[in-house]
Amino acid sequence: MSVESGAEEIGFKSDLLRMRLSPNFQIKAMELKEEFAGVFSLVKATEMYVVLKGLSTSLSFLPFEGT
Repeated sequence: MSVESGAEEIGFKSDLLRMRLSPNFQIKAMELKEEFAGVFSLVKATEMYVVLKGLSTSLSFLPFEGT
């Protein structure tokens, strides 16, 4: 998970794919790394984003790269 400072995009990578998302989690771009059957849930990406934003907002003295 990466969030560029001032950017309107969220980067997310997994073993299966790489995505760029808008802040409301619309998919802007997606690259499939490996084919898979079934569906891919964005629940983990959403959880990571909430934690990252919470930490970078409430602990602003910590050096967050890419936030």
